[in-house]
Amino acid sequence: MIQIDQIRISVLEERQEERLREKAARILQIAPAAIRRIVVKRQSIDARRKPEVFYLYTVAVEVDREDIVYRRNRRQPHIGLWKEESYLVPERVKRRGLRPVVVGFGPAGLFASYLLALCGLEPVVLERGRQAQQRKEDVERFFATGRLDPASNVQFGEGGAGTFSDGKLVTQKNDRCGRNRFVLETLHQFGADASILTDAKPHIGTDGLITVVENMRNKILALGGEVRFETCMQELISVDGRVTGVQLTDGTSLAADRVIVAIGHSARDTFERLYGQQIVMEAKPFAVGFRVEHPQERISCLQYGERAAKVLPPAPYKLTSKDTRRPLYSFCMCPGGYV
Repeated sequence: MIQIDQIRISVLEERQEERLREKAARILQIAPAAIRRIVVKRQSIDARRKPEVFYLYTVAVEVDREDIVYRRNRRQPHIGLWKEESYLVPERVKRRGLRPVVVGFGPAGLFASYLLALCGLEPVVLERGRQAQQRKEDVERFFATGRLDPASNVQFGEGGAGTFSDGKLVTQKNDRCGRNRFVLETLHQFGADASILTDAKPHIGTDGLITVVENMRNKILALGGEVRFETCMQELISVDGRVTGVQLTDGTSLAADRVIVAIGHSARDTFERLYGQQIVMEAKPFAVGFRVEHPQERISCLQYGERAAKVLPPAPYKLTSKDTRRPLYSFCMCPGGYV
């Protein structure tokens, strides 16, 4: 398929698909009827020319006599051949020996256990918090009453801290192995809206994410995996420098020769115990921040202008300072959210 970048269409245009086909045909110097299929690969918003605001598309186009059409247009800017990035999951095998253990059921633990299950390795997942739906009720009770449940809260439980951060799916990492796409397609497969496959800043939303992680958990179980909620690791068990299992806080142990520790940022008690076992750790820089609240209507009007703000979703923004002595940046914005 032929790829075309930077196709601009006004956000006020009601016939987006029709205009997209017309513009792609004009760029390729062919009739619209010659386009057999057009697939949107990416969509973002370009508000640099306010009050004119555009959707910016990257599309893959399937046309008659594709080789001839491409050769004729290959020197045009923003035209190339579409190359689908795909992450290859290792082949399924028959498990031999002990089952791998995954500690933590946030984003890292969820995908680690899902891939292990796809490969036939039947992982055992240990999660100190509760199932997503029960956790949602616990968090709502905390918001209403201020009573914190140490085992089930915004930080701990199925789905991890991201479950209550609106399910944002943006990364700055340049991935040429197709892993980012694999993550998005997997989330869509288990219930996320198809828009995450094309939006430049995809997010699922907390309510949708709860359904997605529950569906992924059920798939892991169907593939022979096991998920133990309200189960916390006390320490790693090792012999001669090799892991042989995990000790749990209830006094029991679990034999394992492969352990993935995916405990996020908030399990400080676990970090402290692992540090006491002289597990090698490396500190990472951390940021100290504060919350800024704006009326959403004002932000949308500033970003898009009054006309476009009426038809577009809530506008985000990003602030970055390049002062190397003390960098400043905004993060974790929740456009259209509530306090």
